Amino acid sequence: MEQDLLASSVHGSTYDRGVGIIFDADSDFRYFCTPLDAYVFASTGGDGVHFCTVPEQFGDMIFIVEPMPLDEIYVRPVAQNFTDFIRVLLAVRFAGILLDIPLHTEAEFREGLQIFREQHETEEHTEKLRHLAAYYGVTPMDDPYTYVRNLQNDFDYDLIPFSDDYYESCGIPNPNK
Repeated sequence: MEQDLLASSVHGSTYDRGVGIIFDADSDFRYFCTPLDAYVFASTGGDGVHFCTVPEQFGDMIFIVEPMPLDEIYVRPVAQNFTDFIRVLLAVRFAGILLDIPLHTEAEFREGLQIFREQHETEEHTEKLRHLAAYYGVTPMDDPYTYVRNLQNDFDYDLIPFSDDYYESCGIPNPNK
């Protein structure tokens, strides 16, 4: 169900102005750190950051891939499924903000959200969020920080399948060889 929703609804939809996401189900968007067998369905339009599922290993779970992370984690889960992903996106109001969750305390994150709203929220931005909510028939998640943080804290990152290029680029041995 979630894969069908993902494939049928996002193709060709662009919300990059204000919401920070470009949906493209036909994307060949790949970096050295994109998991093997990933289905890339969106990007932020900057710094190579993109969103994917890895269906064979993780089902409907949504991941954010960051080719230039501030720490050494290139791929993190951000939602259990596409519906939750949209709910999280509606709550944080800008896709790139998802990168901030693992780097900040809850108080810092909430303060950053407030600053974003004060400095960047426009009527166009709010309208695009309303459209996303109506299109998917969902509401913003009440506590996106705790939801995403718990998902990330409970996740076993060693299970993510990477290419040989990933291990070579990171200078670490490939555990699958």
